[in-house]
Amino acid sequence: MRRLTVLAIAGVFAAAAFAQHDPNSVWPQFKANDAKSASVAAPGPAAVLDWYVEPDDPNGAGTIPSPGGFTLDGDGYIYYKSRDDTGDRVYRLDPADGLILAQSVIFPANSGSYGGVAVGIDRVYTTIYNGVGDTKIVVLDKTTLATLHEFDGGGLFQGLRGTPLVSNIPNDDGHSNLYVYDRNGFGIHAVDSVTGDVMWSYYNILGDTPFSQVGPMWQTTDGRQAFAHFQNVDDPFVGVGLALADNGDNTYEVLWENAGPHSKNWIGSGALSFDGHIYVTTYWDLRLGVLWKINRDDGSVIWDVPWSDDPNDPNAPAYNYGFGRPAVVGNRVYCGGGWGQIVCYEDLGNSYQRKWEMRDDLGEYTCVSAAADGDTTYVYGSRQSDGPEVVVALSDDGDSYTEIGRYTLDLATATQSLYANNSCTIDASGNVYIGLGRPDGGNGVADPAAIYKFKPGLPCVGDLDGDGDTDHSDLGILLSDWGCPGPPVVLYDSGGFEGYSLADLPGQDGWTSATNPEDPQYTYEEPEVVNDPTGHGMGHVVWFDAPDGSELGWVGADRDAPGSTGGIVTVEWDQYRDDTGDNFWVADDISYSGWWAIQWDMNGSAHASGFDGPVPLTAGQWQHVTYTLDTAAGQATVDVDGDFNSAGFGDTIIDGIEFELAGTAVMGDGPAYIDNLVISEVPGCSGDLDGDGDTDHSDLGILLSDWGCVP
Repeated sequence: MRRLTVLAIAGVFAAAAFAQHDPNSVWPQFKANDAKSASVAAPGPAAVLDWYVEPDDPNGAGTIPSPGGFTLDGDGYIYYKSRDDTGDRVYRLDPADGLILAQSVIFPANSGSYGGVAVGIDRVYTTIYNGVGDTKIVVLDKTTLATLHEFDGGGLFQGLRGTPLVSNIPNDDGHSNLYVYDRNGFGIHAVDSVTGDVMWSYYNILGDTPFSQVGPMWQTTDGRQAFAHFQNVDDPFVGVGLALADNGDNTYEVLWENAGPHSKNWIGSGALSFDGHIYVTTYWDLRLGVLWKINRDDGSVIWDVPWSDDPNDPNAPAYNYGFGRPAVVGNRVYCGGGWGQIVCYEDLGNSYQRKWEMRDDLGEYTCVSAAADGDTTYVYGSRQSDGPEVVVALSDDGDSYTEIGRYTLDLATATQSLYANNSCTIDASGNVYIGLGRPDGGNGVADPAAIYKFKPGLPCVGDLDGDGDTDHSDLGILLSDWGCPGPPVVLYDSGGFEGYSLADLPGQDGWTSATNPEDPQYTYEEPEVVNDPTGHGMGHVVWFDAPDGSELGWVGADRDAPGSTGGIVTVEWDQYRDDTGDNFWVADDISYSGWWAIQWDMNGSAHASGFDGPVPLTAGQWQHVTYTLDTAAGQATVDVDGDFNSAGFGDTIIDGIEFELAGTAVMGDGPAYIDNLVISEVPGCSGDLDGDGDTDHSDLGILLSDWGCVP
């Protein structure tokens, strides 16, 4: 361990003699309280939507929440900082309705300004980033959000991105220090929250951490403030974590460094365990651990959860938790991650046991929070994907879980949030706040902003019109849908391509070239309609043949179809693969913004959605491929000659078909042929309450038993 002394850099002196954080506030970076226990005691489940605000609401905050998420003060008021290339604002919202009570001035900033709001007794703190060297800590009045101070570190700061961490223990001047991560300066600074003096700086940083958070924080046995940080670095040989203790006298001590997990995470912080150690979630890139228990005293690894149940089996369950921090209740740890996972572990001290797993096989749960209501723990997760954001409410039943509610946030705003990692904050009353939106939605277009509040209570199961209750309106919807479903509706039928000319497919019957403007480096060839050359008498077929040995050789075509209406869509065709060494992609639109799947050269399989749900293919023969896309349930099933598998997906409208064959540099040397392409839909049933796909007496019974429900 090292003790270092650093001269304080003069800042701005304030009249206040002392500043400290609000010990009753709920901080998103710790999900909890002054003890940083990563959970909160609150009633539940919060399964009823109370309110939401959108950009077009003149009285509601409509700007995109930063990845710092929401912080709630001791009185329950909501604080957050927006993130936008036009500048950042700090907002104070009324938890009763989401209306703005106060807002700061606009601070020049860009979309990399990730920090949230730290709440103090009479002021709040955040960081602003507008480019390298143009960065600062901003101190605001807690009630009015008027600017009190701006600290730039005397030009020392290069890129402050995360939420300031406010010390619980005063420095020698009686002030709380702010701990901030300098992403572009590769350092951590301790800054006097009253004067703005830089008390000390630490620079032994291995790599920049995108969301730039430090934590968790604790008090050492000799009464000093200590905190950890975990870096965005993969290193199989040394750990990538560190812990520092603030001596309060312009010096610090390195408790440990080059210790902790060997894998990276984007947040930078962890959560304290029930026995005073630290849990950290990480990505699977090194194929090492994804959840680590770290000894708080020396940084050693107590245990870690491997990335796969069987690393030698490519189809074995895998885990990837680097998107956000874990939530902790007692000795239970809840992790969100890839493939739509929420997983519960029980910490046994020097080992662990996985208790249960929820897996959507779609997207990533970037935020998981938990609340203890007596003996019952409720777990909430926010999932991003290519479709609308999804929120789930679960109860931890010990060795299993119960899904209490699942909500698609499509109230005119739902889009992929991507970086809303901390925006599922629970208050002491059990309310859950979710934030959506990002400046760049992945295709150069901003995703809309929205803030949702879920309150404790159970939803009305007979509510068909979405107004929250069960009454005559819902009965009318059910009766008007009686006898659903009807016969399938054909959205497109190729007719075996027999009516097509023996020529390029694009330009015939609505087919167009698959050239994708988002992939300008790829040159797309056009598939052709030819007489079946396989010797099986299929008549006209469509021939896809990527150039041999060229991974940038693409051939493809796209055709729009009438959009589905929320039912079950079937996309089927006959297919012949000369070999399976090329990648054959299929999607419902040219931008791949909705459902898509791949026939992957890595395992010679057709996948249900993305790279999930594989079914083996056989080369050298005609096979019938059927995709069944349940847009309401978010489930895709692929069937190849009776062999089938499923995966989750988030698209709610199937509105076309896209085929692309991509040559691979090593293996690609064979064409693919398709024939008899048909897209059809069994329309969804708006009165289907029991989930069996129709509207009948069973659904009527459910509605009548729920009659008069008001959440």
